[in-house]
Amino acid sequence: MARNGTKTGGGSRKGRPNKRTQDGEAWARAIVDDPQVREVLLEQAREGTLPTEILKTLLAYAFGKPPEVVSRDDGSETRTIQITF
Repeated sequence: MARNGTKTGGGSRKGRPNKRTQDGEAWARAIVDDPQVREVLLEQAREGTLPTEILKTLLAYAFGKPPEVVSRDDGSETRTIQITF
């Protein structure tokens, strides 16, 4: 910090993923894009033995978490807000 509590121009830009995040994304995409892994996941889905939480987490790392929609009914009208992380 410079004088008077203002920030200087150094450091990474806000929102820029760090190397660890980029490595994790590349690792997850490599798994998801592997044809053998896809075949096993499809087979497990057909059998009903697919570990959904693991798949959801892996897909979130590979492609990003989808936006969540939260609805609230206060009696008179329904309002929907979108929360994106």
